[in-house]
Amino acid sequence: MDTDKVIVALDTIDLNKTDKILQSLKGMISVFKIGMQSFTRYGVDIVKRVQDSGYKVFLDLKFFDIPNTVEKAVFSAIENEIYMLTLHIMGGKEMIKRAKEVKEEKKTPFLLGVTVLTSMDESNLKDIGIEKPIDAYVPFLASYGKLAGLDGVISSPHEIKSIRKTCGDNFLIVTPGIRKEKVQDDQKRVLTPKRLWNLGQII
Repeated sequence: MDTDKVIVALDTIDLNKTDKILQSLKGMISVFKIGMQSFTRYGVDIVKRVQDSGYKVFLDLKFFDIPNTVEKAVFSAIENEIYMLTLHIMGGKEMIKRAKEVKEEKKTPFLLGVTVLTSMDESNLKDIGIEKPIDAYVPFLASYGKLAGLDGVISSPHEIKSIRKTCGDNFLIVTPGIRKEKVQDDQKRVLTPKRLWNLGQII
């Protein structure tokens, strides 16, 4: 089993719970996602806690700022041996380019662009003046991000096939909206693993 294929989100600020999760998944996965909630509470300490347990860190802070600020943030990520991190594609070509350049020849961190949040649907896009349907807008953003230098994107499982067609086989796609069943939260564009397979989205 390729332990990099499944990324587990540490969506908790309970350190005891965090330690139990880290211990229980030994040998099953190799990457944990640290998001805004836990990073804002614990900062680099939570990154080191995960790394010291033998895992790689996917830092999901969705950088979206002026190019100089994002460049410095990526530099800090490199210093802390981050494996993957996210930035908003809507930050533009110059922001992405500067983030990519600071990596130089390093293999990591992998830079992943946020396309459209899984909590958003087409009505939400129209609210902010974007008329393109999601199934066209997401691959457009992915293609833009690839040309600007991204290693891959974050998108819902609904768009995997169209992104793969647009961006090719060597472009990373990370899909946060895969659930065993419907849960009460703010995610709208999700799929179960079985539904994903039946739609032919796993490729």
